[in-house]
Amino acid sequence: MVKFSVLTKILPLCCILFACTRAGKDGSPSPLSIQRAEKDLFALDTMHFSTSIQALSEEYPSFLPTHFRNVLGIDPADTAGHTRLKNMLSNPYIRAVAADIDSVYPSLEGLSADLAAAFGRYHEYFPGQPVPQVFTYPASLSAFRPAVWNSDSLLAIGLDCFLGADYYFYQTTSFPRYVTRRFTPAHLVPTAIKGYIQYHFPPRGEQATFLAGMIYEGKVLYLLDRLLPETPDSLKIGYTREQMGWATTYERNIWAYFIEQNLLYSTVALDYSKYLDEAPFTSGLGPNSAPRAGAFTGWQIVRKYMEENKSVSPAELMADPDAQKILRLSGYKPR
Repeated sequence: MVKFSVLTKILPLCCILFACTRAGKDGSPSPLSIQRAEKDLFALDTMHFSTSIQALSEEYPSFLPTHFRNVLGIDPADTAGHTRLKNMLSNPYIRAVAADIDSVYPSLEGLSADLAAAFGRYHEYFPGQPVPQVFTYPASLSAFRPAVWNSDSLLAIGLDCFLGADYYFYQTTSFPRYVTRRFTPAHLVPTAIKGYIQYHFPPRGEQATFLAGMIYEGKVLYLLDRLLPETPDSLKIGYTREQMGWATTYERNIWAYFIEQNLLYSTVALDYSKYLDEAPFTSGLGPNSAPRAGAFTGWQIVRKYMEENKSVSPAELMADPDAQKILRLSGYKPR
């Protein structure tokens, strides 16, 4: 099954070979092998395009056919689809983006090492789960959507969604500035790992209250803490430095506001979604507030819960649907 994961909640929700992460001689994980499908796509022989695209699909059987169908809406066996894809890849705009991908990401050694470390930790916490095969692809073929997508054993990353906040082609899209400011190389790894977590640990159907939504977001961010321990909190939640400072400073006030508004057990999503969804700020908390204040609060609750209940493993946390229990046993009382 394929499911799209998000760069942010505004982005559309977008690996069967396993690349095992083994420890190197110094005890560090060996880098993952990342297959750069975008390079092979841009290098296709346009004079013999149908033959070339068929050969490339066979080279990437677990990735390209699914990507063509689910992301580009193209049947790789359809000659009409070949013509459409050839026109896309020949577009001067797309060729310019291809050159910029090569400029920003001439090598993926650093990315490979970072992903290997994260998935090495993931495998420690979830030993029954395979390490995904990782591919990169040109998201510009589909208007920079999605930034990341997953299947059960595959992680695919659109490198051109991380070319820099001021990249000129982003200004031609419908994405607002508060989204494109996160289209940077520094956001690539936390975005990819967060998408992987959301795919493998989707919200449970019974989570129908604001508290449950907060705790779900908090669990995802807490697992990011464990998988990316050296990554700044601002990159994990997608805040600016100023937004991070605001959320930390007003944590107690945010919690008091949720209590005063009787929001915790609300089952009316329209009443609380604005505290969890992407936006330039949190509606109701002022234009200078950090966005997704509910997600930030859920994160702090889960952190406190895990601090107070050290016998609980990350796997047990992610499997626990009882948001009320997590809140109660956390003893969360921000000061």
